[in-house]
Formats: sequence, C-alpha cells, structure tokens
Amino acid sequence: MVVTCDDRVAAATFLATLTDFSDVGELSIFIDEDSIRSLEERMQRKRHMEAM
Repeated sequence: MVVTCDDRVAAATFLATLTDFSDVGELSIFIDEDSIRSLEERMQRKRHMEAM
C-alpha cells in the first residue's frame, strides 16, 4: 500500500488466540453448525469477514 500511496488504512490490529475450538465448551451457545456454515458462505462470497 505504501508503494501505491494508498492510505485508506491508518492502523490495523490483529488478535490471535490459543483457544482450542475442537471443544468449544460454553461458547457452543453462541455458535452452531448452521451459524458456521452461514458465516463461511458469506466469507466465500465477499472474500473477507466483516466486523460485527
């Protein structure tokens, strides 16, 4: 972006986690197979994941 003088993004924060999602535990009340499938389809169409 610097090479092309594209300054649309001033800063970015990336969050990494050590959560083991093979056993979601209590998070399962927020996510299920249908929710994940819907999210994956949306990301496939838009090529990114929007902030919620």
